[in-house]
Amino acid sequence: MAGTVDTGASEPQVAVTARSSAVDAAAALLEVQRLDLVLDELAEQGANFPHKTKVAQIAQKAAEGKSLVEKLEAGIVKFEAQIAKIEKNIVDLRDKIEREQAKIDAGQIDYRQVAALSADISALNDRINNAESEQLKIMEARQEAKKRIADVQVKISELEGAKEQTLQAYRQQMAILASKTVQITAARDEKRELISPEVRESYDTQRDQRGGNVVGLFDGTRCSACSLAIPTAFIDQLTSPGDIGTCSECHRILVCLGEQHDE
Repeated sequence: MAGTVDTGASEPQVAVTARSSAVDAAAALLEVQRLDLVLDELAEQGANFPHKTKVAQIAQKAAEGKSLVEKLEAGIVKFEAQIAKIEKNIVDLRDKIEREQAKIDAGQIDYRQVAALSADISALNDRINNAESEQLKIMEARQEAKKRIADVQVKISELEGAKEQTLQAYRQQMAILASKTVQITAARDEKRELISPEVRESYDTQRDQRGGNVVGLFDGTRCSACSLAIPTAFIDQLTSPGDIGTCSECHRILVCLGEQHDE
């Protein structure tokens, strides 16, 4: 009769479609786990990226260089003060010599006073010579400090350049990781849509508690996650491809993708 629906032919087709969907969901669960593990690896790579350590080492060396420059500059300030103090002392000594020499040149003192003033002038000249020698050493130390500052500043500049290059490489690598993460996350989320909310919740809970592998593949006798044989009493829950149960040994989620077989 026209318009009659052959329900006898459609029921097996519905069963096949349902079973196919169940297999897809079980396969999707394993794929979600695989992608989550890849995301875990990417996150670990980002957290332990060697550029971070290198940048920290470069920054530490640059900081040490800047600290050294500060100390050297502080030392130069002290050198400048010492040089100025010695210079003032030398000026005072020369003024005193001029005054003593003026007394001698005036010719108003006897020979004993001249001898005493001459001895004083000689001693003052010795003091000037000693002061100038000390001043020269301090000037040389100041010059050496300035040279070290220049050398350290060149090194700091090189370190800053190396730091920027390292950061640039780090940013590029992190951009690659971020791109991969976005792509893999999208693929994972697409697969998650094939899984029932109850199974997703169980999976997420176990992932939070265990981390790593929380889904095992049932090969007919064993769980791939723990490699232990499943007692016969528990095998009944995994009779057909697409069935999802729980491993009796490790309590992970257990999926069946193919027909059971005996070892």
